[in-house]
Amino acid sequence: MYSQLHILLVFLFILSSPLTGQERVVYLSGGDREETEVPNSFTDTKEVKFELDGGIILVEAVLNNEIQIFILDSGAPGLVLNNFQDKGEKEVITGINGAVDAYNVTIENFQWAGIAYPSLEAISTDLSHLEFMTKRKISGLIGYELLRDFELLLDYRAQTIQIRSLETKPRDGSQPLASFPLFFEDHLPVIEAVIGKEKLKLGLDTGAEINVLDDRLSTRISSVASKPKPYQKIYGVGAKKKRAHIVKVEVTKLARAAYRQMDYVLTDFSSINRTSTNIDGILGFPFLSSCKFSIDFKNQKLNVWR
Repeated sequence: MYSQLHILLVFLFILSSPLTGQERVVYLSGGDREETEVPNSFTDTKEVKFELDGGIILVEAVLNNEIQIFILDSGAPGLVLNNFQDKGEKEVITGINGAVDAYNVTIENFQWAGIAYPSLEAISTDLSHLEFMTKRKISGLIGYELLRDFELLLDYRAQTIQIRSLETKPRDGSQPLASFPLFFEDHLPVIEAVIGKEKLKLGLDTGAEINVLDDRLSTRISSVASKPKPYQKIYGVGAKKKRAHIVKVEVTKLARAAYRQMDYVLTDFSSINRTSTNIDGILGFPFLSSCKFSIDFKNQKLNVWR
């Protein structure tokens, strides 16, 4: 009988996604801002519940002593506020649909998942279109600079997030069933994958409702993908909407694991790769919800758990 680990490494995951043709990809470049240290004193394990809006993770956080709703977005550079103020040092940040204006601001008293940040550099920009799609108040995005000291375990079925500091180990003594190496493009965790004969760099984005590929790959993966079909619109940061096509890929390989019949939306990545990021695509909700994953930012691993 095969061991669980062996089964996992050869298992072909059958994935499906409730694609509506109007999905959100909340990836953001870091702009020209320098990466800053975000001190915290958290040395424990904390589990918090989240709400799933489509494929977007919504969490509660405390901003200026008020409980507010944020999107957990590993594709964001740090704390991004929804038009908190339009003053301060101006910069341009880039999403999948192009560039938007933003401002650097300093926030006092931000708390999330039991972690307190007494002073925090943040980005302020307009996220009102995300509010329109979720039909509720969205105060901003929680991204890389607030996550990079931890391991973040995502359980979409239970709708829980476990945040674990490097000083702690799993309370039940468990070990991951498998681990894949990560590296970073700017602030974005990236994993190597193979589709057909193409070796690709795919970002892991908890703020993406869909998997996305650069449309320049369309002809190069055509032998292992369905015929592209028109796809309505992708919403990103900024008011613009981008039309695209959708394909179903036979197999996406990650090391010794393979994921079968995943949908990818093909769209123009030139706005993303014009920055310091250089990727071929994004793995979002359809991939991350397929099993229990953890993103270990410090040790640069993507772990699979029972």
